[in-house]
Amino acid sequence: MISAKTAVKLAAAPLLLAAVVWVVDPARVAATFRRLDLAWVAVGLLVSIASNVVSAWRWHELSRWLGLRSPLMAMVRVYFQGMTANTLLPGATLSGDMLRAGLLVRGGNPVLESGLSVVLDRFSGLWVLCLMSGAVAGAVLLALGLPPFWQGPALPVLATAGLTLAATLGLFLLPLLFFWGARHGLLPRLPARWRTQAERLLGLPAAGRQFVWQLGMSALVQVLSIGALALAGRATGLELPVWTYAVAAAPIFIMAALPVSFGGWGTREAGAAVCLGLFGASTELAVTASLLYGIYATVQAGLGVALSYLPNSGQGETPRQ
Repeated sequence: MISAKTAVKLAAAPLLLAAVVWVVDPARVAATFRRLDLAWVAVGLLVSIASNVVSAWRWHELSRWLGLRSPLMAMVRVYFQGMTANTLLPGATLSGDMLRAGLLVRGGNPVLESGLSVVLDRFSGLWVLCLMSGAVAGAVLLALGLPPFWQGPALPVLATAGLTLAATLGLFLLPLLFFWGARHGLLPRLPARWRTQAERLLGLPAAGRQFVWQLGMSALVQVLSIGALALAGRATGLELPVWTYAVAAAPIFIMAALPVSFGGWGTREAGAAVCLGLFGASTELAVTASLLYGIYATVQAGLGVALSYLPNSGQGETPRQ
């Protein structure tokens, strides 16, 4: 028996997506799809696949640092299976994240560490995404001011750039402040359960090296993800500078991650219509680019299904020391 809450979630995604397309005009969206440049579509799909392969590699190295055992190729397969769950089940990325953690546990890994690997992996990606969008927005404002195609409110350039860069710096410093606080006896102020986990993480070998690795790999993932979105936009005929996609990526991708839809459908398109529209993109092109980005994920969800039929790739890998 499906609960009322689940029923609402099941209905929300298609209704939201239908509402966005209806507001834009289905005929205009369909016409844009008919005019897609298939070469750019193909390149965008390849870049999107690359971003998720790198994401799986990042998660694998984080899991090894936490002491978990699983071969790289097995984790690539599990990562794409998580994308399948994201596409078929409500909850946006939550469904796939739960599947990833569950499959690690089934492989003989501890429950807490398996879940922690997924949470830290997801957090690092969102953290770097916001850093990149904020840094690019602030730098562009300082270098170019408001672009001539800007459709939003007339913002005070220096003040907006300063606030944006200050907020980005503060976000970057948060993990470093956590480590500094741990070194100076501030962890006792945390709840006991959080303090225990924080102390355990800080006690793992090469924590600083892992932090730098996670930062670098997350940056590469986001560059590829933003590139895939920009290529989807190019395929529709959008001719925006690449930096506009970098600025818009954080709100668009965060909207897609809200647990109210399947695979981000509907929320991602609403975010793209607003954010890319601020840079002068026509609504139908922005929404079509977002739909195409979602199709990239759906194709990879199919890849996750295909990978499910492959035999397991041997024994668990030795954790990193």
